[in-house]
Amino acid sequence: MVFSICGFAQGLTPEMRADIDRRISFQRKWGQANSPGAELRAVETHRQSVGKGVSFHAYQLQAKGLPFDVEYELLMLDTMASRPGDLQSVGDVWLDNRDGKVLDSNNSVHQLLIPDPAPGEPYRFAVSAKKGNNHAFITILPNPIEGSDHDCKVSVIRLMRNFELAFVQVTGFPRETEIAFRGNSEGEVHESKIKTNADGYGDLGILPAKLGKSKGKMEIQFTAPGCAPKVSFKWGKTEDGQVYQ
Repeated sequence: MVFSICGFAQGLTPEMRADIDRRISFQRKWGQANSPGAELRAVETHRQSVGKGVSFHAYQLQAKGLPFDVEYELLMLDTMASRPGDLQSVGDVWLDNRDGKVLDSNNSVHQLLIPDPAPGEPYRFAVSAKKGNNHAFITILPNPIEGSDHDCKVSVIRLMRNFELAFVQVTGFPRETEIAFRGNSEGEVHESKIKTNADGYGDLGILPAKLGKSKGKMEIQFTAPGCAPKVSFKWGKTEDGQVYQ
């Protein structure tokens, strides 16, 4: 099952721990809150690099399992958001009755443009009926942080701007099995175990910062019978206050 760890940060107040738990829980539930049978997909239609390390990503959203004759609202959740009250409205939308594409009020396909996403930065969207209880959610990761070994995969999501908090998901592991976790943040090592669920899924939250450091690199690995995927990411900010990546 799911598991959270905060072993890489010291001196957390009860309020800080509550905020961390709320952010992790909110991300975990985001992908599980669809109406029965509903699904929201993102199709990347364009990607362009502008200068060194700068990119723009364009997406179209497509819904399945939602009624077409309903007016919807497109909602967005910022990376730093931690509660339902942080949802922002992008505007009213409709669904194409042929293929479920999300349409603007003028019946043109709605285009999502994501400029220069940071590694692991989530872009979270939802279509929600203005009347009734029909909705679907999605997390788009234009610049994913992933590692795999055989069928086992680990993915890291940035839940705060400078990666003060990371949400780590593992999939494809043996079902209902304890898997070993090892994290190394600038020489500070923590080891633990998590147990996967009946689908071979598990997750945990990590605070990667090391005391006395303003930035650094986090290396993590999960080990189970038959696979041992690993991944790394940078946390903190540069001297001029920019995201360290």
